[in-house]
Amino acid sequence: MALFEWNNSYRIGIAELDDQHHTLVQTINALAQALAHGEPLATLGCLFSDLVDYTRYHFKAEEALMTAAGGMPRHYRQHKAQHEDFIQTVANLGDTLDATNTQVAEATLDYLIHWLLHHIMGEDRAMARLLAGIPASVQERAVKDLGEPALGRQVAEKNLLAALRESERRFRTLADEVPVMIWMSEENQGRTFFNKTWQEFSARPIDEERGDGWRVGLHPEDIGTVGQSHEAASRSRDCYSVEYRLQHHDGTHRWLHESGVPRLLKNGEFAGHVGVCVDITESKAAEQVLRRSRDDLDTLVMARTVELRQANQQLSQEVEERRLAQAALLHTREEQRTLIGKLEQAHNQLLQSEKMASIGQLAAGVAHEINNPIGYVYSNIEALREYIEDAFAILAAYEEAEASMAEHSRAFAKVDALKDGLALKGLREDIFARTAESMEGLVRVKKIVQNLREFSHVDNAEWQLADLHRGLDSTLNIVNSELRYKAEVVKEYGNLPEVECLPFQLNQVFMNLLVNAGHAIEERGTIAVRTGTSGERIWVEIEDTGHGISAEHLNRIFDPFFTTKAVGKGTGLGLSLSYSIVQQHHGQIEVKSTPRTGSLFRVTLPVRQPPAGFGLNAGSPCPA
Repeated sequence: MALFEWNNSYRIGIAELDDQHHTLVQTINALAQALAHGEPLATLGCLFSDLVDYTRYHFKAEEALMTAAGGMPRHYRQHKAQHEDFIQTVANLGDTLDATNTQVAEATLDYLIHWLLHHIMGEDRAMARLLAGIPASVQERAVKDLGEPALGRQVAEKNLLAALRESERRFRTLADEVPVMIWMSEENQGRTFFNKTWQEFSARPIDEERGDGWRVGLHPEDIGTVGQSHEAASRSRDCYSVEYRLQHHDGTHRWLHESGVPRLLKNGEFAGHVGVCVDITESKAAEQVLRRSRDDLDTLVMARTVELRQANQQLSQEVEERRLAQAALLHTREEQRTLIGKLEQAHNQLLQSEKMASIGQLAAGVAHEINNPIGYVYSNIEALREYIEDAFAILAAYEEAEASMAEHSRAFAKVDALKDGLALKGLREDIFARTAESMEGLVRVKKIVQNLREFSHVDNAEWQLADLHRGLDSTLNIVNSELRYKAEVVKEYGNLPEVECLPFQLNQVFMNLLVNAGHAIEERGTIAVRTGTSGERIWVEIEDTGHGISAEHLNRIFDPFFTTKAVGKGTGLGLSLSYSIVQQHHGQIEVKSTPRTGSLFRVTLPVRQPPAGFGLNAGSPCPA
């Protein structure tokens, strides 16, 4: 804490001189702190030298201002004489200054502070008025109106500073007299004061103890505890206590109980802590002896209790052993039944999983094998349709030619009879209808095969830009047989950009969610498929009006092998796999569900994947 606090009441109105006065105050404060800490003479000499040099520089600046102003020779001579007297006095004090001589040190500080207060509040303030061109009559009135209060403040400052030094001297004297270790810390500076008892305990040079140097003596096992306690006390600015081991000058570590209280200035500002350390090594040793005695007594009592218990147990041991054996047998059988049930369930789930994987591979193969014959049939029927159209065009032209010939020509009599017998008009209409129906069926089969090929294209594992609406439509085509008899599918598509993804994997996510939605609907219901964008991300929602998910199951639906369906209807892997796929795409999958109302699954994905090395930023399921 500074001995001489600078404030605006000391300003004389000349910025250059005010800054120099402030620097002088700081230099005196540094000297006071060095004296209080018992710094060596070399350090004190440097500080005094700095003070004398800067004072000369300051005096020259004042004299230069007065010389430049002119018209004030009397005041200039008086001011210069005071300057020379101060320089000489300070030089003499510097020769006798010794940090170990308290009276000389205090007399030196008294002279410096009192002279500076008188110099600033009196002579320099009067000089500033003269430099500002204030008439003498006004100066006298200002001295009367302002000078007396300023002089009062000057006297008060002197008294306060003297009281502060006296208080600090009494504290240091008292601290050195008490038989406990006392220390003081400054905010952000560590410990700055250690009393005589502390110094006798550590026998280390005081310069090495200051700041955090004293921590060198901490026992390695206590460094963390002490650090945490001190950091917490500095943050809370509150009282604290801690026990630790500190190295004694004989090389041993002794136990200390440390208590610290905050130091607060008049304005409430935190200035550090002051603390007391008490040697509790003997108390700790006594506690250890007492603890060992208590442990020995407990052991003895336990031994007697065990003997009594053993005597009692011998009477009922056979009955107890039989009861325990029977209970263990029943428990073992129950565990076996439970384990067998779990193994059967896991076996069925694995079989179902393998079956689904085989079906997927089979579907891919079937789609590939069917695609070529379907292409041949489609091409042939298309050509046949064109041929039939050409044939009927020729027949139509022939009919027109027939109409222009004689009605009773023998050449057409047999043809007319044949046309009437074959019902040519109806035959033509039926041929075209059947051809159109066959074409429509083939288009439908071709589309299903194409969707199946796209959906089963597992070897395409490269990231690419894809149209998610196309993937959703393909998936809806694949699961159409699962949904069309149970639910009406409502598509509410927004405007989506192409998304960087693995399309096959996302199609698998959509299929799992759509099939689950269909399974959740017991009777006729609705499945809504919605899409949209939110900033640099897109979202896909699949909502059903099924029976919903109970609260106790909601947090487990993404766990592997967890399913609420009967064995054979679900493997418990669909949502777990979907979660992993969305995680790989740096997205989120969320679920909201209300029992007997329905469920909503929302998949959120980035439009573009982050650069490699960013790691997964997977959204965890957020049930609501």
